[in-house]
Amino acid sequence: MRILVAGATGSIGIHVVNTAIAMGHQPVTLVRNRRKIKLLPRGTDIFYGDVSIPETLTDLPKDIDAIIFTLGSDGQGRIGARAIDYGGVRNINHS
Repeated sequence: MRILVAGATGSIGIHVVNTAIAMGHQPVTLVRNRRKIKLLPRGTDIFYGDVSIPETLTDLPKDIDAIIFTLGSDGQGRIGARAIDYGGVRNINHS
């Protein structure tokens, strides 16, 4: 199963990626910060983008079986919730 992990280099995202691999799945990682890719297991499919900027998500593969969204607005209130928590999910689904 190909699983898109949004927020793959965060503390929860890394755990999700490693668990998916251990279960025999193929994680496809969405990463915003290129410097953090060293945290990902070797051979992981990596795509760069920002969930709050839809134009950066156009290269995501279309053959995804599931999406795991590990991002959060980090206490940024309503504006952060709209941009990340709700908007990010919407933007990924529309990509």
